[in-house]
Amino acid sequence: MFYRLQPLSNQQEYIDSLKIIGSLSYLFSESTTPYLYYRIAEKLFCKAFDANDLSRGDIALDASKEKIGIGLKTFLKNNDKTLQKVAEFNKDRHLYEHKSSENLIYVIANLRNERISFAENLSEVTRSLYHCVTRAEGMFYIYEESMLLIDIENINSIQKVKNTIRFNDKQHEYTFSLSKSTLLKRFDTSICQEKFPITIYENPLETIQNCFRQQNEIFQETKKLQDTIYLPLYGKNKIVSPKSGLNQWNALGRKRDPNEIYIPIPSKIHHHKPTFFQIEILPLHFIFQTKKHSMQRYVKT
Repeated sequence: MFYRLQPLSNQQEYIDSLKIIGSLSYLFSESTTPYLYYRIAEKLFCKAFDANDLSRGDIALDASKEKIGIGLKTFLKNNDKTLQKVAEFNKDRHLYEHKSSENLIYVIANLRNERISFAENLSEVTRSLYHCVTRAEGMFYIYEESMLLIDIENINSIQKVKNTIRFNDKQHEYTFSLSKSTLLKRFDTSICQEKFPITIYENPLETIQNCFRQQNEIFQETKKLQDTIYLPLYGKNKIVSPKSGLNQWNALGRKRDPNEIYIPIPSKIHHHKPTFFQIEILPLHFIFQTKKHSMQRYVKT
């Protein structure tokens, strides 16, 4: 398949993105089964796996990567054997509307196969599959299966029931809706590749507002950092003293740490920016002890 062949980091990014979207379900529904709009699912998939987004191309595939074509679907898990739409043939109605049930199904089967082949050739992929996110109460499931052509030679059990025609090809079970001109395929999603819980926020709008509020506060705090001072690493005449500043370790007097340095703050900085360091006693020095990866500040009076 596709999902399990991707790096774990990409899988986790995909899961995390689905969890975020699922947590906002009460924006769209009151159901305890998380909601996932199919367009969002397509975008999350392509972003997480760096796949080519084909969803706006009106072809049988929604994404592609590494010569693999992918049809993306999301639907309710239910009993793990639900019929889901895989193609629509409104524009081709004139090709089949007056035919018998059997002939109609052969027309639809050929049209479906032509669409898959066209999409694969256009996208330059060598095989295709369905990637499905199924939804149940408080849960998401990931399921994949091959996207196969309809085996026309083995079509059998054609049966018309009201406005639908049922058939299978010894691989899958299909139903064609005459009123909607749509082909549905039964998906057996009982064996999934991944499942994970979705925590739905009780008040997602309030949660989003709080997030924006916090982001805005952080942004406002960041905007306050409008002033910068660059401290020279040398002394007068751009000379580095052999026994002070960067070479404080070499100074006379008390025993020195071999990693001891300090960066002096020129007095003129305090005159021009008296509140920058929030201290009025001059001069202010910083001592860096690189062994301990720490910085000490002290005031020399």
